[in-house]
Amino acid sequence: FDSFIDIANVQKKEMELHFLQVIISNLPKENKLCIAHLMLHLYEVQARQKDNLMDCDNLGVVFGPTLLRPKVEDMEYIKKVPLGNKVVALMIEYSQQLFPIYKIYDSKKREERRRRNHPPHIVTSVIEYLESGDKLLETDGLYRVSGSKEIIDNLKYMCIRGEKVTQMLIEEAEPHVATGLLKQYLRELPEPL
Repeated sequence: FDSFIDIANVQKKEMELHFLQVIISNLPKENKLCIAHLMLHLYEVQARQKDNLMDCDNLGVVFGPTLLRPKVEDMEYIKKVPLGNKVVALMIEYSQQLFPIYKIYDSKKREERRRRNHPPHIVTSVIEYLESGDKLLETDGLYRVSGSKEIIDNLKYMCIRGEKVTQMLIEEAEPHVATGLLKQYLRELPEPL
C-alpha cells in the first residue's frame, strides 16, 4: 500500500511509469493478471469519456478506495485516500505500457472465445440463403426440420470451419434443411438464447 501511495508524490512524470512497473512486477502472478485485466478494461472505459464522462481521474475516485487499502484502516488511511485515487488513475492511464503482453494475450483469448462460442457463419449463411431466393422466407412449414441429417451435419461442420455455405444451400438444399441446420446449431449452444 505504502509503495503505491509513494508514487502519488513523485514529481517527475516520466518516473511514475517506471515506479509502477517495478511495484507491479513484484505482485503475485494472480494479482498481476487481475489488475491487468481491470486496468485495461478501465482504459477502454476512459477512452469513451466523451460519452460516459469517466476520465482516468473519475475512475480513480470510484475504484481507488476499493483497490488500494492498507491492512489496517485508520485516520492516516483516510488522509491517503486521494493519493490512492491518483495512483489508480495513473495505472489506468499507463495500462497500455504496464501490461502490453497481457493485452495481446487477452485479445487473443477474447477472439478465441468469440470464435468458439459464437461461430457466426452458421447463422449468417442460413440468413443469407433464406433472403437470397424468391419468397424462401414464406415457404410453408419453413421451421420444420427435414432433409438428410448427413447434409445438415456437413453444412454445420463447414460453417464451424468458417466456410461460407450459402452456395451449397442454394445448390443442394431446401429451406427446411437450412432452418434444420440453424435449429441444430442453436440447440447445441451451452446456454439458451
